Amino acid sequence: MLKNLKIQQVIQNVDGHEEVFEICPLGRFSPLIDKQDNAVFPSQNVELISLKAHSHYKPHYHKLSDAMIYIIKGSGSFFLDDNWIDYHPGTQFNILRGIHHGFDTKEQTLFLSIQSPGIIDKQDNLDIIYE
Repeated sequence: MLKNLKIQQVIQNVDGHEEVFEICPLGRFSPLIDKQDNAVFPSQNVELISLKAHSHYKPHYHKLSDAMIYIIKGSGSFFLDDNWIDYHPGTQFNILRGIHHGFDTKEQTLFLSIQSPGIIDKQDNLDIIYE
């Protein structure tokens, strides 16, 4: 079943520094409406992301998207809103739009990212801002 997953390698040049990671899109889910409560759950994009060991991923933020990150494998430090926080498998981070975040990995890191709305729209525009 996992053999058919599409994995895309992404290489970004950020301020002369090359960041390499892999993304495995798991699904884009449409908004849900709970008719009983009139609650609207916005669209979500779910990805499995792999980061290289001993790497720095510069802090960035998303203008339009909120995200939840669940660490599955690896260790290192996660930059969240001016703080570096050690992470390990089982760690969860909630990231509101506009909050800077990034990684310094000790080991290869695998995490699940759930964004709402997705940081990549249907026209492949990225909601990733570096400053």
